[in-house]
Amino acid sequence: MIEFFGKQDDVLYFDNAASTLALKSVVDKSLEFLSTYGSIHRGIGYNSEHSTELYEEAREYILKCLKGTDKHTVIFTSNTTDSINKVASILELSMMDTVVVSDIEHSANILPYVQVSNVKRIDTGDTNIVTAEMVESMLLKDSSIKLVALAAANNVTGYITPFSEIYEVCKRYGAIFLLDCSQYAPHYRMGLDMADILVYSGHKMYAPFGIGVIAGRKDLLSKHGEYESTGGGNVVYFNDKNVYYKEAPYSHEVGTPNGVGAIAVAEAHRVLYEDIDLNSHTKNLVNNILNIKLNKNFSVFFNDTEDKTLVFVFKHNITSNGDICSKLGNKVFLREGAFCSYKLLEKTLPSVSNIMDGDKLNPEFSLIRASAGLVNSASDFATLEQRLNNIDL
Repeated sequence: MIEFFGKQDDVLYFDNAASTLALKSVVDKSLEFLSTYGSIHRGIGYNSEHSTELYEEAREYILKCLKGTDKHTVIFTSNTTDSINKVASILELSMMDTVVVSDIEHSANILPYVQVSNVKRIDTGDTNIVTAEMVESMLLKDSSIKLVALAAANNVTGYITPFSEIYEVCKRYGAIFLLDCSQYAPHYRMGLDMADILVYSGHKMYAPFGIGVIAGRKDLLSKHGEYESTGGGNVVYFNDKNVYYKEAPYSHEVGTPNGVGAIAVAEAHRVLYEDIDLNSHTKNLVNNILNIKLNKNFSVFFNDTEDKTLVFVFKHNITSNGDICSKLGNKVFLREGAFCSYKLLEKTLPSVSNIMDGDKLNPEFSLIRASAGLVNSASDFATLEQRLNNIDL
């Protein structure tokens, strides 16, 4: 039986798309590591050497879970946003390069490229899902496309991107394919056959905050990027003329490594890839989401396919979404807002004309998201449905 650290029986936790609860075994492994903690990659003595060994074992174990080979590597970062910014620098993108994203991406998978390259967005129309045909159409028209960067699963719709077909298209045209797996990782097993580069966060997959992962082809991730962080830890030597960086992945891990985070996210992989049938668990719970029926006071969005993650999105038609969340009380954890997916909400809520209210978002420019995970059972969905339908206005 999977146990969660700090789980409260009287709480309905439906904010997993933002952050998952940590697994108890993850916390236990972290505390075990801290009991003999020493400086990683530096220092002499048992604690330092043992900590270094465990840190590198975590890297290799994650690579094994992802079915990587000696042609792949794993780089530890602080989160997915950090990972994407780092990749944008490592790939040496310039304004001569085009990066293809979609109009439904999280801002973390758009803005890092806007700063350093020419960004073009795929218009997904009313379907709100990217297809291989859409990607190929872009690649046919523009030979400057260096990178195609998409979410494996959307953080609002929950829709799964057909990444296998898109990867084949990218390979045919010589474009690098990056998958933001932050919403996919807690629900389905990943593999390095999905894309050239995968990025994701520990706190989305039952580990604590502060650890992220870049996994991908060594040949693409070997060079230290011009705009990457630098200083200590990733440098062999520097003088007034040159900086001599370590080899990858160490050239990308600046400062003292986050050993606790690496051990934690590796243990999360172990549970998800060895202890449970993650894919089947997700598929079973998707059916519970599809069966949620809300009364006429609510509008439900994107709840029309089994090929999705555990996300249920809706809004209230009479009172504000914030008011609905407040009425549910502090024992029901939902998320209300735009979820950093502004273009998607513009399409979903066309009646909201004034998106900005001064320097803040208009409260009407929002949806409510209930996002489930391993912590949830089938009965949780029934309870949520009942609580929402019985709200006293």
